[in-house]
Amino acid sequence: MKISKLRLENIKCFQDVELSFEENEGDIKDWSLIVGDNGRGKTTILRSLATGLCDKEGVSALLAELHGGFLRQGANKGSIEICLKDEDNKKYTIKTKIEGESESISQDVFLGDCVGKKETNRARNFKRENIFAVAYGAGRSVEGDRSYEEYALVDSVYTLFKYEHPLQNAELGARRVNDHKKKQWKRLQEILKEVLMLEKDDEISLEITGLYIKTKRGKYLFQTLSDGYKSLTSVIIDFVSWNLLYELDFDLSSLSGIFIIDELEQHLHPRWQREIVKILSKQFPNVQFICSTHTPICALGLSDLERSWLFKAAYVNNHSGVERFNLQEEFKGYRADQILTSDIFGLPDTRSVSVQDKLETYKKIYLKEENKRSPEEKQQFRDIEGELKDLPMWDNKKEKEKREKLIKLLENLEKKS
Repeated sequence: MKISKLRLENIKCFQDVELSFEENEGDIKDWSLIVGDNGRGKTTILRSLATGLCDKEGVSALLAELHGGFLRQGANKGSIEICLKDEDNKKYTIKTKIEGESESISQDVFLGDCVGKKETNRARNFKRENIFAVAYGAGRSVEGDRSYEEYALVDSVYTLFKYEHPLQNAELGARRVNDHKKKQWKRLQEILKEVLMLEKDDEISLEITGLYIKTKRGKYLFQTLSDGYKSLTSVIIDFVSWNLLYELDFDLSSLSGIFIIDELEQHLHPRWQREIVKILSKQFPNVQFICSTHTPICALGLSDLERSWLFKAAYVNNHSGVERFNLQEEFKGYRADQILTSDIFGLPDTRSVSVQDKLETYKKIYLKEENKRSPEEKQQFRDIEGELKDLPMWDNKKEKEKREKLIKLLENLEKKS
């Protein structure tokens, strides 16, 4: 099953907001990336998705981990509505209601897409066990030490609500996959090599003493790796381990489900951030990814995917809302700094704050008629003008070198003429 819609009413900062993950034809996008300033509701959206998928008991357990409640301030009741679509394109709507100071939970499932509509037919035979989802919080651990014997949706999304809740033990997860089917362990090795951006001759191996990564620089035990390698390895193996417990006929080549993660870019170098969306999409083509990020570099990777949405959580007209973008159509080919200063991130300038302030002052004085400028302003104008001449107009060192060569070439041509 995949998520086609989410509607929140009186949940945290949102009074009434709806997100659609599908196009007009009903095709659900594989990737959704959520951006926005701190405190604009990115994590609330992800937690609402995870909460709304769980049963009544699971919802109560997850909300008990949060401080300050889940209802919007001043509201006495709220709701989370999620529309799901199964492999046969049949839709179901799960409506979770939260009421009162104690935030008591009630829940119903209806046939069809009832998001924002009056319910008609209850889905009496709805099989929640058909939902496979995992979720990871921004404060997720880089290593795990937990072990489970069966899949439970509330357990697989717990780190999104309680950051110190550990992931599953990566070495144990790898051994379980290896013991289940050698073929699947080989596939997991391939996935990890791609996700970790290892070289062709690098190896991932399971030995008596643990899980190892072997590169040209040496052989390293999993526990000794950098946080970036450990964190991503732990998340991928945790995800795969949950699916092994969920699926009797476990097969990584056809793994499907819902993958939710807060702050996808954590512990990743910019080069890695740029590639991670494309890599995960390629390695898990049947999975629906819904993630948040603070970096435009992850958005760069999203612009390479046709089946993707970017959502911006923002505060508009005294209300928290969400705007949807299609990066393929609107921002394809943009650089990271261009995305930063676009409507998506809304940064006024990518230069330092001090330089930006000087540019604003320069502009303000420039727009004044010269005979109306004070002596102090005239001096300030000259000072800033001198400083601005030293500002680089190129993007990087190579651009600077090209510019200098071009200037020399033009100077030589002038001398010859």
